Amino acid sequence: DLHSFPTRRSSDLPYNAAEGAWVEDNQVKIGDTVICHTDEIGLIGRHNWDNVCAAVTATWPIVHNAALLRAVIHSFTGLQ
Repeated sequence: DLHSFPTRRSSDLPYNAAEGAWVEDNQVKIGDTVICHTDEIGLIGRHNWDNVCAAVTATWPIVHNAALLRAVIHSFTGLQ
């Protein structure tokens, strides 16, 4: 049930912080987990690394599946 998830404001999601996802050594990481390498990101520009980190931070507590997130990150090329 989608309504059973607690609601959070975007300002509550700490991406690029120790609790959230960040880029280090050209890898998107969260906690001790490497989600993907930056060259797997299907979006152009380093600013999109922040967008990926925000998305990983928001979805990790629900999905908690690095392979699935890696596949989505690789396949997403932006809005048409």
